[in-house]
Amino acid sequence: MKTMQNLHYVGSFSTLQTQGNSTYLTHKSGYSEKQNELYNRLLYGLKCYTPEELYAMNSNKKKRITMVHKKAQTAINIYKQEKLNSISQKILGLFTNIKSAPVETDPSFFCTLSFKDLGIEKEDLVNLFINRKLLPANFAGL
Repeated sequence: MKTMQNLHYVGSFSTLQTQGNSTYLTHKSGYSEKQNELYNRLLYGLKCYTPEELYAMNSNKKKRITMVHKKAQTAINIYKQEKLNSISQKILGLFTNIKSAPVETDPSFFCTLSFKDLGIEKEDLVNLFINRKLLPANFAGL
């Protein structure tokens, strides 16, 4: 029988937020290590680094990573809203013959649906980041 102390979180909550859990880095894909590093930096920000790497990192680099991460999250949020709007339009089109006006996205609205629910793949995000100039144009060749 497990004791109650095993069920309680031990550690600093702020540390969990900034460093996060690095289990997502073990996901295999068709991308090189450098490509995955750039992608993870955009998607996860400083959470993809170990505490030792963060300690050794220059403060300007940390600020740059945080700034680019925020831009990437904003781009993802807008993309998720656009994807949700297109799915909604298709569903509404099944019931009515009226074509509604395109719905505008709202940057202040946070879309909480998962990538899986919206059918968003890693390649979709890579293309989004390249189009928004968050990843280099030669990303496929890195």
